[in-house]
Amino acid sequence: LPCRVFLIGFDMFGLNDKVNNMYKGTAHYIPDHKPATFYGNWARQMTTVFQTRTDITFIKMGYEQTMRVPGWWETFRNVEYDRLDNIEKYFK
Repeated sequence: LPCRVFLIGFDMFGLNDKVNNMYKGTAHYIPDHKPATFYGNWARQMTTVFQTRTDITFIKMGYEQTMRVPGWWETFRNVEYDRLDNIEKYFK
């Protein structure tokens, strides 16, 4: 079983409240001018994972504009935050 799980690409809130998925505007996907997808279901699902897998450290990787998370996530002791450009330090 893993002891760490890296959360990469879990931006949750979009950028400037717009869709920021890499597939935006492509066939069968949301146009890039649409509002960001509601994050609530994802947040609840991740909350359940954090609560049930306390044996795993989850590390949300991102950059300043993508690190925003639901406030209650900060209560989990098994969730950490780091910049994506620091990821290599975990593999030395």
